[in-house]
Amino acid sequence: MNDRLIRKARPAGLAAVLIAPLLAFSLMGCAPQGEEHVVTIDGLKYSPAELEIHPGDKVVWNMTSTGMAHDVVSNDGLFQSELLNEGEFSHTFTKEGEYGYHCTPHPTMTGMITVVAPE
Repeated sequence: MNDRLIRKARPAGLAAVLIAPLLAFSLMGCAPQGEEHVVTIDGLKYSPAELEIHPGDKVVWNMTSTGMAHDVVSNDGLFQSELLNEGEFSHTFTKEGEYGYHCTPHPTMTGMITVVAPE
């Protein structure tokens, strides 16, 4: 009688062993996304000019029509937007560090993104 119970239990145990890795793999894409942060162009400055975020967070620079074209260019060449009168540009930061950026036509327009590990 115990033999029958063991034989019946084996297929169920085998199915669990086969399904578990597939389930784990499918849930990998369900990890929470990073947060989205908005930086606006306010006259001749980025607002906020300094921002602290976490790896995986996205920063969106929102450019509204001010009569002047602006861009967003990282000091280290990591990202660069087109010169825009309006619209938006975004970049997702994946590594910790400090990322300075500026506006090419307006060198006094600068900003800093600091990426830190979550606590």
